Amino acid sequence: MGGNFPTTRRQRQSVNTRRITASLPSTDPLQKGPTRAVGRREILAALLAAALNEEVTVAESGKRQQVTKRKAVIVQLVNE
Repeated sequence: MGGNFPTTRRQRQSVNTRRITASLPSTDPLQKGPTRAVGRREILAALLAAALNEEVTVAESGKRQQVTKRKAVIVQLVNE
């Protein structure tokens, strides 16, 4: 047999491993970790706070009044 082809199974595995590791980036931009998880929670918390602080018009006892979504959700949960 001639050429530069690996002949034994161990040589083929060695060549395949080298090719795979050489093609992977050294840092993964989508790597999961504690800092990314904390950042996602902070973003979610900020979005939720902003949404709950918006005002809506509610008709209670025939009167219309402006209340925050936060208050409307709490009142609805308590009354049910």
